[in-house]
Amino acid sequence: MDFSLGEVSTGVRAGLFAFVGLLLAPAAVYLPVSPVRKQQLALEQARQRQAALQSDVARLQGVAAQRAPLEGQVQSDRAELESLESQMPPGKNADEFIHMLEAAAAKSGIHVRRITSKSVVAREFHFEMPLEIEAEGSYFALLDFFTALSRMTRINNVDDLTLAGFPEGSARPRSTPPGATVSATFTVTAFFTRAEDSVVPPGPNLPPKAELR
Repeated sequence: MDFSLGEVSTGVRAGLFAFVGLLLAPAAVYLPVSPVRKQQLALEQARQRQAALQSDVARLQGVAAQRAPLEGQVQSDRAELESLESQMPPGKNADEFIHMLEAAAAKSGIHVRRITSKSVVAREFHFEMPLEIEAEGSYFALLDFFTALSRMTRINNVDDLTLAGFPEGSARPRSTPPGATVSATFTVTAFFTRAEDSVVPPGPNLPPKAELR
């Protein structure tokens, strides 16, 4: 028996086409080569990329919001570090410290006769650089000098102080300042944090008789 689609009524043909379309629609979606499936995969990938980008944007916005406080903290920490290093520098900075001593002595009106370096002393977390100093001046000038030392930016310590007066009528060196009534010998110790050699270089303006060993 021969069957011709043309012999079927229009309604029946429409129904058959619809039925066949329903059967083929899932295959059109899930077949690997299906253009519809490719489009769906591309859409899913685009949505995943969008979600990842949105996550990155949210994370970066959070970082940007924290940037200003973090930069402020970094600046504060840097300033604190510079302040601490000026009080206890990494190196000895012997020349600089000797210049500070000489400036304080000149301002106080005392004469530094001798500066003798001693061996560097290693402690657990720092190093000590002791300098033995012999100076002359009035009692109040020496007091001003020690006050100036206590106000220095760089931390230092004064110990082993010995005072001796000038006998009345005794001869004095020409370098002794007018009004000097006392000679003092003491040790000023500065501190630093990094190990170096123990030789303290002489300052350029030290008296000729300065002893630096």
